[in-house]
Amino acid sequence: MRRWVQMFFVLPLLSVLPSLAAVRVVSPGGKVEAVVDVGADGVLVLAVQADGLPVLEPSPLGVVVGKTDLGRRASVGDPRLFDECLPAGRRLGENPWMLPCRTAKIPILVEGWEPREWILEVKASDGGVAFRYIFAFPGPVTLVREVTSFAFPAST
Repeated sequence: MRRWVQMFFVLPLLSVLPSLAAVRVVSPGGKVEAVVDVGADGVLVLAVQADGLPVLEPSPLGVVVGKTDLGRRASVGDPRLFDECLPAGRRLGENPWMLPCRTAKIPILVEGWEPREWILEVKASDGGVAFRYIFAFPGPVTLVREVTSFAFPAST
């Protein structure tokens, strides 16, 4: 009986905790991989590899909204993954050609901030990676500054 009571209290707590694992978004052809993670210092980072070689070292992501840096004291939630095709370009008089990509909509939970969560959308195709920040909550959002930066490998 004692074991059952302990499990009863632990399982509900586990269901509300954010995922502690990094989120990997791999292009449909497997050539490009984007990894979203939280570094040891609690900063949200993005790293990218192409053909197994780093093209972007772990780089800080985020913006400051009001007085809160949304890339600090962050944790990564469970992503929603899906495949799609994006219009990638066109020649004069032709229909746009479509580029297959894999998309992840990743909830980012920020400690001590209300409304507590925002969405990082990452797209990976065999041609590269794109990302954007989505703030899906009511009311105005005042962006004070951008704190995203990019760290390229020394070999580039």
